[in-house]
Amino acid sequence: MGLGFFFFNVLDYQIALHFPRARAAQAPPRAYAWLISVYGGREGTMVSMSAGKYAPLSSCTLSGCSRERLLRSKEATEETVAHRARVMPRRGLVAGPDFEFFQRRYFTPAEVAQHNRPEDLWVSYLGYVYDLTPLAQKYKGDLLLKPIVEVAGQDISHWFDPKTKDIRKHIDPLTGALRYRTPRGRFLHVPPQLPRSDWANDFGKPWWQGSHYEVGRLSAKTRHIRIINTLTSQEQTLEVGALESMWEILHRYLPYNAHAASYTWKYEGKNLKMDSTLEENGIWDEDEEFDWLNMDSTLYTPALLLYFNDDLTEL
Repeated sequence: MGLGFFFFNVLDYQIALHFPRARAAQAPPRAYAWLISVYGGREGTMVSMSAGKYAPLSSCTLSGCSRERLLRSKEATEETVAHRARVMPRRGLVAGPDFEFFQRRYFTPAEVAQHNRPEDLWVSYLGYVYDLTPLAQKYKGDLLLKPIVEVAGQDISHWFDPKTKDIRKHIDPLTGALRYRTPRGRFLHVPPQLPRSDWANDFGKPWWQGSHYEVGRLSAKTRHIRIINTLTSQEQTLEVGALESMWEILHRYLPYNAHAASYTWKYEGKNLKMDSTLEENGIWDEDEEFDWLNMDSTLYTPALLLYFNDDLTEL
């Protein structure tokens, strides 16, 4: 076996699991903390990261309880490292959120419209976006699912009363009772017009009540921006929500540049505040002025410039 070894970082020390047939005096003096486990029951040696001194540790063999102790130590260390990877920001020169767990708050109507199939079914209503795919899978083949599938990818706010957040109601001309108004036909969790013994009402809350299927908010106003990479001269035009922060816009841009967080974002020579919206950064939405002047607003699209920081941040 050669002098190859495997080590991993825990807080202030890097622990080497295998450094066979090596004595402490032969270990190269580096600014790291190494715990050298020597075969044959020889003592290991710890190197202090700050002072560079060697401090002897107790003997450790690779048999019996020592082997189990090493395995437990390794598992605990890997768990600690994984936890740090989750909670610590993985940014380089540009501070920001960990995009592995980042979730956008806003979705545009165009994004919702892309989820228009029973196996990928989104709808929006009353300013929020809902993923009804689990509901569609649960009731697959049920005729009462048909009115919902027909409006997949659409906004169905007209189904609801804005004040009560419930399905609109009307007086049934047949029974004279107050019941849900369903022009497209009765759908899931809506009681039948007349009492029936085959209707199961043990589903709990109806699907439209609560936030179980909620994925975010619907952007009431969207706008277009150009993002220009000054390093590669590549340009992309994105539709974004007016209330989205720059971090959310960066998240949208990741499919075009996985290292987008390693760039400094600027507009007219000024660094952008990534926690703020476009207008809070002085990038005004001038669509209304273009409309007032009877001009096409697409003639001018604000451009954000990206400057590379020489830091390939892996996302």
